[in-house]
Amino acid sequence: MNSPKPIPLEFTQRLQQLRRQLLGWTAVRGAARWLTAVLGMLLLDMVADRLFGMDWAQRAIILLAMIVFVLGWFVWRVIRPLFLLPSDRALVYEIESKHPQLRESLLAATQFGAIGTGDGQLPAGASPELVNETIDRGFAAAAEVDFSSVVNAVKRRSYLQRLVVACVLLAAIAVGVTQSTFLHTWFDRNILLGDAQWPRQTYLVIAGAKDGRLLVPRGADHRQVVEVTEASQDQDVLVSLEIENGNTRMIQPMKSTGRLAGREHVFVFHNVSAPFRFRASGGDDVTEWVDVELAEPPSIIDMKLTARMPDYAAAEPLPLIGSGPHPVLAGSRLDIAIETNKDLASAVVQHDGVDLPLVATSDSRRQFSLTLPNAGDGGRNSAARLMGGEYQFVLTDVGGLGNVRKSKFTLTIKEDRTPEVRAKLLGISGLVVPNAVLPTAFEVVDDYGLQTLRFACQYRTADMKEDDAPVSRLIDFEQTRPTDEVPRDKKIDRVEVLDLATLPLQPGASFRFQVEAMDFRPVVDDSDSNVGQSNELLLRIVSAEELRADLLRREIGQRKAFLNARDKQFEMTGQLETWLAMWNDANLTETFRVAQDSELIRMLRDQKGVGTSVDRVATRFEEFLVEVQNNRLNDLEVAQGIEEENRLMTRFDRGIIRPIRELDRNEIAQASRELDACRMAMLAGKGLAGAVARALEVQREAVRKMDLILDAMTSSEGYQEVVNKALELKAAQQRLKQDIEKSLEPDDIFDNDDLEDVFDD
Repeated sequence: MNSPKPIPLEFTQRLQQLRRQLLGWTAVRGAARWLTAVLGMLLLDMVADRLFGMDWAQRAIILLAMIVFVLGWFVWRVIRPLFLLPSDRALVYEIESKHPQLRESLLAATQFGAIGTGDGQLPAGASPELVNETIDRGFAAAAEVDFSSVVNAVKRRSYLQRLVVACVLLAAIAVGVTQSTFLHTWFDRNILLGDAQWPRQTYLVIAGAKDGRLLVPRGADHRQVVEVTEASQDQDVLVSLEIENGNTRMIQPMKSTGRLAGREHVFVFHNVSAPFRFRASGGDDVTEWVDVELAEPPSIIDMKLTARMPDYAAAEPLPLIGSGPHPVLAGSRLDIAIETNKDLASAVVQHDGVDLPLVATSDSRRQFSLTLPNAGDGGRNSAARLMGGEYQFVLTDVGGLGNVRKSKFTLTIKEDRTPEVRAKLLGISGLVVPNAVLPTAFEVVDDYGLQTLRFACQYRTADMKEDDAPVSRLIDFEQTRPTDEVPRDKKIDRVEVLDLATLPLQPGASFRFQVEAMDFRPVVDDSDSNVGQSNELLLRIVSAEELRADLLRREIGQRKAFLNARDKQFEMTGQLETWLAMWNDANLTETFRVAQDSELIRMLRDQKGVGTSVDRVATRFEEFLVEVQNNRLNDLEVAQGIEEENRLMTRFDRGIIRPIRELDRNEIAQASRELDACRMAMLAGKGLAGAVARALEVQREAVRKMDLILDAMTSSEGYQEVVNKALELKAAQQRLKQDIEKSLEPDDIFDNDDLEDVFDD
């Protein structure tokens, strides 16, 4: 038989036991090294975070690095050595080296035994007996050796102690996390990546930031507030922002707002158009980084405002374009409709500190509407009236973002003015007779139509006491009422006649009246009015005799004015006579022409002044003529039997007005033209004498006709004075007759009922 003896089972078991010891020792060593490294990293993390106050990103990166290191170190130092244990042959070498007395007998025995265990064959020439003897002697020697002695007991105890200490420290840290503020803060910040803060003198809070994010409307100015909390022991600190935008990083100081006892600080980011991040620092606190994200702010893309006027205005709804200010009639209602660029959570109109919510009119919540006032009937009696001022939209989208541009509009409440009335008398002076007619020209304007026009009269009679209230009377105009076919009049310009004969007026009474116009606006109370009034027209009621005397006085005044014009015309005639004697073509030197040119210009101006004066006199007499008609003096003269050619109207018209108008059109106008021809002839240096002669002829004719008109005026005044005296005498006789008749009337001493049948009828 050529196979040696196999390795004994006892030796194999002892070798397996040694291997298990080595496996345990390797595990203890790897765990001790691994836990020591873990404790070191945790200690470094604590120190670094406490000293430098790392932000969330830095802590997250370090935590990830620690996890990677711990796992890798565990694999490298704990798992990997377990798969790298020495082979049986290596263990035998270690035993041989530890026990030199074996003299490699165990090594030779294991080598030969491996051949026998594997059913191998000895090499050619080898003695089986010698091989088996070697095996027996080697394993017999190994039986006397302690295999565990190859393990370094000192290092094994050292690693075991390190492992125990590391475990104790880890347990202490675990307990400290729940009991110690320091360890709890570190664990929350660096392991759980929470928001716990290290104890410090100053604590900063970034307003508006949530989970490290801050939403800012694109393109807006963002006002960032950082508050030093009230719990801070050191509150008087300088706060700054560290801003990072791409590769750019800057530090900006913040300003104190003066609020919260100086603990609030502010910085404004202008026109935010790109995302960035920032953090605040102040005292011994540095906040976490806050990422600024941009969002499209809600805005109004279409706004429609429609003013619906009160019913009495009978007006169509009025669209209001733009932001105003829009004048809106009091009592109107306002329809507001908006469309936004995105869905909204809420839409509110703010006015005078009051929020007026709009109602969504579409499922997408992009269309909203509101009618103001939203209570009552919107009339003047409503408790909720449309108010003037600024209305501002406040929009909030579903993400809580508000509008950047404050869309707004402004209203001004326009009270419905009473009708505007202007009135003046035509052909009437301040004195009128009791039966006069008063032609009154008036213009009335109202924004929404006129309802009633009338005269409002007040008068006092001569027999009234001073404390008696004047008599009032309203006289409506004849007017077509508006219907569906007949539109409302918003402007009326015409003449209406007030006949005083319909009123109980006597000479000596005072009379005043106005034109009144009433619109369609409903009246709320006694303090309110929808009636507009013109200026007050004041008259005094006189007798016909007094009026004729006043007319005579005014006629005399106009004659004096005409006489002044005639004197000026006569003066110019004399000047032309002098020039005709002095001027001729031979003496028209340059010096003479220059000197006399100014005289001719002055005479032309005087001639035009004469024309203006005579025209004014004619106009005044025409007014007298109208006044005579309006006061019905012509009717009185007819009743008195005065012949037509002697009546006021005839004398004024035929004897004064017509001649003055003919004089103005013919001689006065011709005189101006001839004087201008004289000036042209003088400047030309020829034909001056003929021009002056022609001008003088016209001037003399004008003076002649003016003298005739003056004679007519004088005659008219004289006759008028005689007629006035006669009428006054006749009126006095009439009054005397009435007084006598009144004095002859019997006194009512008895009651007629008591004296029935006493006296003969």
